Amino acid sequence: MITTLHIKNIGIIEDVNIDFNNGFNVLTGETGAGKTLIIDSLRNNSRR
Repeated sequence: MITTLHIKNIGIIEDVNIDFNNGFNVLTGETGAGKTLIIDSLRNNSRR
């Protein structure tokens, strides 16, 4: 299970650490906030 995600210099995201809890996690935000960048980073990380 992924517990932490670190994203740096991708799209509008300069540097962020995201901690995930056990169970259900939800990403919310306005259009252009970077939600898809986070999902794409998770997808790319899972392919390694």
